[in-house]
Amino acid sequence: MVEGLNTFGGKLYPFPLNSFRQYVATPWGSKSLLAKAGIDPDAETQSWDDFRAKVRTAQQKTGKAGIIMPIKLAGRMDEFVTALVQTAGFPGFGGIETASGAYRYDHDAYVQTLEFLRSFATDKVMLGASTNLDARTGRARWVSGDAVYFFDGPYCAGVCKTDFAKFMPELTVSQMPTQDGAAPTVTSGPSGGDLWISGASKQIDQVSKLLTMFTSDDFRKHQPDYMDAAPLDLGVVPASKAHPTYKKLCAWFAKYGFLVAGCRDQGQGRRQGDGQRLGFPGLEARRRLRHHIALPCRARPGRPGRPGQEHRCAALPCWVCLSTS
Repeated sequence: MVEGLNTFGGKLYPFPLNSFRQYVATPWGSKSLLAKAGIDPDAETQSWDDFRAKVRTAQQKTGKAGIIMPIKLAGRMDEFVTALVQTAGFPGFGGIETASGAYRYDHDAYVQTLEFLRSFATDKVMLGASTNLDARTGRARWVSGDAVYFFDGPYCAGVCKTDFAKFMPELTVSQMPTQDGAAPTVTSGPSGGDLWISGASKQIDQVSKLLTMFTSDDFRKHQPDYMDAAPLDLGVVPASKAHPTYKKLCAWFAKYGFLVAGCRDQGQGRRQGDGQRLGFPGLEARRRLRHHIALPCRARPGRPGRPGQEHRCAALPCWVCLSTS
């Protein structure tokens, strides 16, 4: 628990349900389509070039689109970039350089990561509709057989079990690609609160009792069974009823996910024993960044989908540029 995030004046207020160790830029695949393409569905490590080649081969061998990206969901794409840039050598998290506390979206790792993601469009292996698909609609198109690969987080297994149960035997996942093909090292900020009591609530005592149930051993034990985001206690996953793909991802998270430290951000964080500050990207700081920094976009002028002029894009980065050759 972090003072100023989970505790205030030594008292616990919001608490996390999910692990800070998870990352979501993992390629999910269809076993039968990958077998048709002659691709190992269970890669433990793979480079960006390796994965790019697999997507091209998958499209050539199956006649399906190589990959679907949920480009319409900018927040999810931001999560992809946040994880992938670290595999390209970015020394920080969420755009913040750990050593200096400065925002470094100009770092080469960001350029290289965007080039990697954009390569699926330039290679013409990304489903063209990806620009209009969020995670839910993109996942549905992938399950229906429109593409071989889909980038998603651990919750993909839970959604498939609930909404696409017949697809579960097809489900497979491989490790997040890294620039050099080595095992990933991904850092994230500490988890904040997931459940809150409204200050206007007239049922504070009852809600408090309800929230207390989410801290019980019984809840922690069965949380992985529903296969949503990775649970706070990754140690309970192996004995759960979760799908093998979910268990595999959580094992990777435990091994390769770390807590970012040494970063100063808007005065937030807590002091560790050696006086080092544990920092994390402040929500308000990131909101200001998103609203006040703009990048030129080559792909969309006044109206979506019509290339030609430049406009000022309020999103970082511009996902229309990413998806347009």
